Amino acid sequence: MLAPVLVVQGIDPSLRSRVVGLTFAGAGLGTILISVTLPLPVLSLTTEPTIGWLYTAGLTAICLVIAWPSLRTRGIPSQIRPAKPGPTPHRKRMLVLTASYFFFGPAIAPMYLYLSAYIYLGFDKSITFSAMIFAFYGLGNMIGSPLFDGLISNWIGRYLSLILAMIVGLVGMLLIIMTSSLWLAIAAGLLVGASNTAATALMADRAMRIVGPALRIRWWGIMTLFTCISEVIGSILMGILLFLGWGYSSVFWIGAISFVFAILLASCTKVPKSSDSMAISPTTAGNG
Repeated sequence: MLAPVLVVQGIDPSLRSRVVGLTFAGAGLGTILISVTLPLPVLSLTTEPTIGWLYTAGLTAICLVIAWPSLRTRGIPSQIRPAKPGPTPHRKRMLVLTASYFFFGPAIAPMYLYLSAYIYLGFDKSITFSAMIFAFYGLGNMIGSPLFDGLISNWIGRYLSLILAMIVGLVGMLLIIMTSSLWLAIAAGLLVGASNTAATALMADRAMRIVGPALRIRWWGIMTLFTCISEVIGSILMGILLFLGWGYSSVFWIGAISFVFAILLASCTKVPKSSDSMAISPTTAGNG
């Protein structure tokens, strides 16, 4: 989650949000690949789960080898080299944005943790079918960021695009809570998957625009730390509710409620015009 902000070092400011979005879209492609290939009989998922773990680790290692040459520190042109970090501008806005991202962690967690299990147990489907259905969540991951951070943000701006991306995730959660349809559950996975990468990319972009290039990595690291903590807390709570027999609806309700708080807080963090003009080139200023 921290990598997308690291890879934009040396990238022209007017292109940074697009690069961040494309990086997150790659996560969706990987999810689709895993979801489609992991249940294949040759991997013996139903009899030897260890093989599946080794297969996933192997794919991760291949990706690391491919990406390694680009992970080296690049020379940054002097005209876009950030100054040394100083005091954080608009600290209150960043704290509210961090709080929004904190709630976003448990908002998306139910879908990537329990979607396949919910379909397997709730609709009495095979392990293979349930695992492959997770590819729809990956498809949402892949299209969410280019759609919201690209196409839609050009129409309505990044501020409203972030709010809309989170609302789409909330709709996905409500679909799975209020219906008992397999296909609507699959659609919910697609919507929450799109919300995941879209909102994350737009959050990273908003943080960069508020604090500027010099502080973007520090603050995105802080935000990532807090959302990871919230995902751990949320996951433990969800596990306890399932153990107590409250059912999967309670898990998805946690996601829906968390989405509401994330949306309300994100709506309070519009980028100041002064920060926006410093973070990006004049040709794109005012699009936040």
